[in-house]
Amino acid sequence: MDHLEQIIEAEALRRRSAPVTPAVWFADNWRRMNDLRASAGAYVGKIPTQSTKHVSPVTPEANQGRWLVNCPDDCGGAGSVTTTLPLYICLYCGSNGKWYDVAFPDNKAAIDAELMLRLQPANRNWQNGDTLTALRQDRIANQGE
Repeated sequence: MDHLEQIIEAEALRRRSAPVTPAVWFADNWRRMNDLRASAGAYVGKIPTQSTKHVSPVTPEANQGRWLVNCPDDCGGAGSVTTTLPLYICLYCGSNGKWYDVAFPDNKAAIDAELMLRLQPANRNWQNGDTLTALRQDRIANQGE
């Protein structure tokens, strides 16, 4: 499936011919980003265990048809997330070596369905606090764009 057929999660962004788990995909990217983090003076090291977590969970947003989390540590980074493995750690700053639980909205399927009614992927956006009613009204006001 491509960007025009669904609101995508992290699995759809992988550039491998063979399917991999989210953990394998993340490990590959973690190693690649370690050098960049080192040059910026950010957290560098082994991938923290998934039991090393921040206290508060983060809520993702739908941004141009992708589910992602903006770095809660305010580094300016963001990353795609998935319901398959609802964890987030910033590939850019390393989130101080701790994972965040990702709390997808309970009505994610309804949000996805409503966003797919928008013609342009760039307009498939949802932020925590947006209601389905507001999404519908926005779509109707903008004639489905």
